[in-house]
Amino acid sequence: MARWALFAAHRYVQGGVGAPRQFGPDGRALQRPWRTTAPEVAARAVAARATRRQPLGPRLVGALLLGVAGWAALHPVGPVPRHVAACAAARPGAALPRLQTVAPAGLLTAPPAEFRWQHDGAVAPCTVVLCAADYVPLARGDATEVGTLAVPAAFAAHLAAAGTFHWYVESAAAGAVVRSGLESFTIR
Repeated sequence: MARWALFAAHRYVQGGVGAPRQFGPDGRALQRPWRTTAPEVAARAVAARATRRQPLGPRLVGALLLGVAGWAALHPVGPVPRHVAACAAARPGAALPRLQTVAPAGLLTAPPAEFRWQHDGAVAPCTVVLCAADYVPLARGDATEVGTLAVPAAFAAHLAAAGTFHWYVESAAAGAVVRSGLESFTIR
């Protein structure tokens, strides 16, 4: 990066001259007439600016804004209060239990005998949802035991055909529906 900056900065300067080149090697003008200012015009502009009194207001406003920016950098905003609605993709808060699928997962040679998942905290009755390869729900099964579900007849009919399936567990807690992540398995 530094080499490129040095090359770009000195590319149009002739050796031993402190001003940029005015003509290229082919004789065409490198400076456009509408961009070139006469030295006497530049001197008059500098003299006019020097005689004008600079207002104090913009300088004070600029100093105030720099102070506010420094204060905001040193005192960041606190966390968002819980009564503010969160994004639908946000994970459940600490008060809600977490569900995690365990088995079946991966490549299977036969249909699974049961679905297992883990949970933390008190969980209401759970529902296992079996989905097809295109994520369309095929069947739902209500679990009587916490953490396991023996394959119901509705699942067995779909699992008899080999293929790829997805499943997840959902439960109701604190007035919200809590779902686990999606787990996939393939029966060959």
